[in-house]
Amino acid sequence: MTIQPGFQVFAGAALAGILLGATPTDAADLHVVDPEDPAAFAEIQPAIDAAANGDLVLVMPGIYTGQGNAVVDFKGKDVSLIAWGGPEQTFIDGESERRGFLCTSGETEATTISGFTIMRGMDDELGGGGMYLVDSAATITGCHFLGNQAVYEGGAVKSIAQAGIGPLFINCLFSDNRADHWLGAGGAAYLDGNGEIRDCRCRSAKPDILRPHRFGVPHEGIRPGPRPRG
Repeated sequence: MTIQPGFQVFAGAALAGILLGATPTDAADLHVVDPEDPAAFAEIQPAIDAAANGDLVLVMPGIYTGQGNAVVDFKGKDVSLIAWGGPEQTFIDGESERRGFLCTSGETEATTISGFTIMRGMDDELGGGGMYLVDSAATITGCHFLGNQAVYEGGAVKSIAQAGIGPLFINCLFSDNRADHWLGAGGAAYLDGNGEIRDCRCRSAKPDILRPHRFGVPHEGIRPGPRPRG
């Protein structure tokens, strides 16, 4: 497996098991997404739908699109979604029509997303063009949020986490994301409540990660200090 420079694809014991030719645990299943393999899933959402809590979904390099309002909806499942080729080879493309990811059904810290480029996500209602989370504690590592857009808050990411632990973003890159409306804020990310952004970078002209109640403009915003997840 090749890990792209500047990114750490964070899979833990589950990925170690794959590299050794084993499933993550005795009870868990491995689901492979590969449009070139007739024995595998051709798209990510059907693999998520087929997975049970604790399963691993391994995505081969390619560009993945979807239907409806998001490319992938986790639907509350504690599943590890891992890009085998890393963010330079594995793309979640919202086609400027839908979000990349939805985590709005009580996902826990066991829900992980690792090693994707999430690009051209779009939302014109609630915010979070690349990813929208509500009371979700998902862990996102080594991902690149590129060219996502929202009318309101969070061009790439919007999280609302007032009920408990929020999401954790580790070693992610935010590039050219926008929150366009004059009331919008946080071109890269808008975190309302709990959650943490750790060791992430912005390639925009200025850092554009914003928390509520701090001043920011649609394309800039400010970078907050660390905030505990609990």
